[in-house]
Amino acid sequence: MPGMGSKKLLRRFYEPLVLLHVLDPNGEQRIPRVWEDANTVHMQLRELRRNFLNQLAYVCDYIKGGDSVTAIALEVQPSVVTFWMASNSEVSAFTTSFLRGILETLQGLDLTQSEDSMTVTEAEISQRCIEFSIRRVKTYQNFMRKYLQQCLATLREVILIGWLESFQGFENDLPGLCHYAYQQRSCQCMRALQRHIGDNHTYIVEGESRRQAFVLTRHYIGRLGSHVRAAKVLVAAGLRMPDLFNSFAIQTRPAPKPPSLPPPTGHLTTLEGILNRMLPPVPGQAPLYQEALATLNAKFNIQTRLQDKYRDKHFRPRVHAELNLLEYFHAKRLPFVDDDRFIGCSKPACYCCYHYISHHPGGFVRPTSHSIRYMNWRPPDLINNADSKEKIQQRDVLNKVIAQIRLDTLRHIERQRGPSMWRPDSTTGITCSETYNGPVNKTDTSQFDNMDTLNHPKSGPATTHISARSSPRLSVSDKGGEELADQIICSQEEQEDSGEDSESEGGVLLT
Repeated sequence: MPGMGSKKLLRRFYEPLVLLHVLDPNGEQRIPRVWEDANTVHMQLRELRRNFLNQLAYVCDYIKGGDSVTAIALEVQPSVVTFWMASNSEVSAFTTSFLRGILETLQGLDLTQSEDSMTVTEAEISQRCIEFSIRRVKTYQNFMRKYLQQCLATLREVILIGWLESFQGFENDLPGLCHYAYQQRSCQCMRALQRHIGDNHTYIVEGESRRQAFVLTRHYIGRLGSHVRAAKVLVAAGLRMPDLFNSFAIQTRPAPKPPSLPPPTGHLTTLEGILNRMLPPVPGQAPLYQEALATLNAKFNIQTRLQDKYRDKHFRPRVHAELNLLEYFHAKRLPFVDDDRFIGCSKPACYCCYHYISHHPGGFVRPTSHSIRYMNWRPPDLINNADSKEKIQQRDVLNKVIAQIRLDTLRHIERQRGPSMWRPDSTTGITCSETYNGPVNKTDTSQFDNMDTLNHPKSGPATTHISARSSPRLSVSDKGGEELADQIICSQEEQEDSGEDSESEGGVLLT
């Protein structure tokens, strides 16, 4: 796997990641929620441009699932703005042609045009976006119908029943359904639907089938309206930022080939072995964590599930689109528009992407993140394999990411709890969205929406807390972990890479 080195180094990255995924695949909500549907007329230009890039990437992501996830970044030169595009799979000529058509339409906008003319343009763009992503929209419709029927089976409110049934009247008119869903996003009936969900509307606990139906019905109504909302943002950007479109070019990055085999494992891939390699060499600490992990294993069958993950034929890590662009811009020193080191994406960042971007020395804007711990992730390929500086830089970034994964894993073990509640990894787009943590320098708090596909809840152990009285008191607190994080990082920096792994070897530096 380019950029990652030996099998030993791969093990040291994936062991804690797979263990963390088994312990808690969803993680905790990283980004606070803010009100959505901000008026684009009053947005600051930087905020609008970021919102625009996210929505532009989203309308290019035409299939529900991960294959067509799209990232877009802007390179500026004196005579041209280049729209760089990458996807989790190869960017097709069909997608490039669609993007060019959208940009050419935005190029022709004029602030002197009437409001009616702008409304017509928004409708035309939304129609093209819906037609381009018709497979995604049809999937949204099918899922909405499924969960809507479950809601109707339990409802008694006549008005709410009639309102939900109104979404079934668009059999062969998907654009009409999308516009209707967007119009209904803040109506009284949507608020009534929310009352059947409660406050934590993005979370679903196993066994809550009735509530799940209302959560997902609401979610898919929001998703169906997403292309209409995106078109409004695109038009607003075309009107307020004409310099982006006066002279533009489109370039694509090839998608790195996925590995033919899953990450390597070995006879030392046991819970005790992984834990020993994660812990810093602090006397007396290992037995406490071993006891706590053994308790979790007895309750949630962690060891067997860990081995099953490694044997899963679908365990084929790949480079995510935003990191493909990130490393290319950094290695080639490409200048961003307005020096805003932002990469738009059609989905919120996963757990690994968020931490990779956060620890990268390029100072890129931290993305919004759903914090879900996907295993099918790998770091981006090196742009120049012969550049030792580039190799060292990626090694250092990965060491920090590994330290974070280990810290979060140890924190979860200490807290002695089962998996977090399930939630979708996409925003519903009705009343709230995720906001950015800001760039690495923490001086920017721009807020904007980002969207992705939905992973449906699967059967598994429900969230369970083990009694603290039956578990050891460990050194990582629920509120912190800074001391242990420092110990992990120092351990990685001080230890040398010395041949074979051993059960007693602590955190080791990637080389």
